[in-house]
Amino acid sequence: MSHLKVLAKQIAHYGVQHVFGIPGSGTSLTLIDHLQQLGVQFHLVHFEGCAAIMAGTMGRLSNSCGVSVGIKGPGLANMLPGMAACSLDSLPAVNITEAYLPDSPVSLAHKRLDHLQLVSSIAKTSVYWSETGSTFKTLAQTAEAECPGPVHLDITGTDPCCHGEDILEDEIAPDSCGDVFRALEKSRRPLLIVGSLSLRKRLNDQLNAVDIPVFTTASAKGVVDETLSHAAGVYTGVGLEFAAEDRLIEEADLIVAIGLRYNEVLSVKQFPCDSVLLDPLGDGAAGDFGFSHISWIKEKKVWQEFWQRFEGLEWGKTKIAESRKQVRRSLLDHGFMPAHVLVNVNKYFSGKARLVVDTGLFCTVAEHIWPATLPALYIGSGQGRYMGISLPQGIAASIYDPTLPTIIFCGDGSVGMFISELKLAVRNKLPLIVILCSDGKFGTLRGRAVRDGLSEDPLTIASPSWMAVMEGLGFNSACADSENALCRVLQEWDHSPLFIETLFDADSYMTMTRKIR
Repeated sequence: MSHLKVLAKQIAHYGVQHVFGIPGSGTSLTLIDHLQQLGVQFHLVHFEGCAAIMAGTMGRLSNSCGVSVGIKGPGLANMLPGMAACSLDSLPAVNITEAYLPDSPVSLAHKRLDHLQLVSSIAKTSVYWSETGSTFKTLAQTAEAECPGPVHLDITGTDPCCHGEDILEDEIAPDSCGDVFRALEKSRRPLLIVGSLSLRKRLNDQLNAVDIPVFTTASAKGVVDETLSHAAGVYTGVGLEFAAEDRLIEEADLIVAIGLRYNEVLSVKQFPCDSVLLDPLGDGAAGDFGFSHISWIKEKKVWQEFWQRFEGLEWGKTKIAESRKQVRRSLLDHGFMPAHVLVNVNKYFSGKARLVVDTGLFCTVAEHIWPATLPALYIGSGQGRYMGISLPQGIAASIYDPTLPTIIFCGDGSVGMFISELKLAVRNKLPLIVILCSDGKFGTLRGRAVRDGLSEDPLTIASPSWMAVMEGLGFNSACADSENALCRVLQEWDHSPLFIETLFDADSYMTMTRKIR
């Protein structure tokens, strides 16, 4: 059996069902053929970077590892932006590319680039595939280990007979929670702040069961059901007067953080009360929060004891309710704005739709007004704030589970970046709705230009409409400039790919998140 057939069997055996990429005429095409014979679906994309993002999104949703495939040299160069997005947003994927053998003469220069140098700052590891080297399971688990991210794998025409690498360890914090438990014993108003680690450790049920305030980072949105009265919303470190951050933290006597890492917030600052952290990475990811105790819990019995410490404690629900009302009133008090779109979409689908959000002022709105009930029902670039990521993420999410409507929420700056990939939605007849929030500007940046008297020309979209383009790609298209118009479009949706262009007043759009973030 060839070494590539062995790789294909290991990928399929690991449970990978979808692979994304662009093949070349060499080993990548051979590998894809082997995978298809084993029942793994291959999805041809238009840009290798999108293949990496789609693979990482599959990893995020399945709590396992995704796979992308491309060619050597320029293929890997194109894949780098997607791998970077996966690195920034902790998305696990094995990104496979064709390569020359390690001992190939330098005279073999066609499409040749130094792969190791290219991926060194974003990949967790880069190795050659060999039957004597690391198994695919080892590579996948390396991608999945804390903190998750991309792994790069070179494949060659013949087996290079390389040695394997051990899986990267993800638990280095001390497994001793005595100090944490002593802090909990003294506390009467503890407050939880959890990061994306809580998604991967599947802490949903425990977080839903407590009666104390629970904040999540944007990356962990949905890990606590946000329709529950103790769900305090998204913690960013920069929440303003209507957000619940400061008002609850000021009343807490203990901050209990689970996987709260410096790269998941917009500002790192020390808390005004005692604070403890549970994180397998220890203080390596803690930044400057100033936690008094840092540890991790490995044993199920100790976890059960940890959650028991919160039984009988209840506080903060009134302030959470007040904050929700203020945020909602503020966001809905600007005429027709993204908040009205989100509220009406959520109402139409009765909470049974997945929202995939790009980056922009509208994502601030979504993070504060969209009630995510499960982590799989909300996807965004909460760490990387990677503009353009929503289209490949939304397509991958819809492929992952086509029984659930997927709503992509994007803006003027992000809609065009990877728009060609929407042909996948048409080809697969996905229940996908793309909603463009358009004010004709780069609204997030415009505030600074107005404040400092700078030119707005670099922030103005010359032809902001994409309706004709979307119709050319095979999408049904509609324009909505009011709630009534939006509701009519939603009521007529036939579950085929749909594009809705929502139009907003630029000045109101620029100020809509004032007093929130």
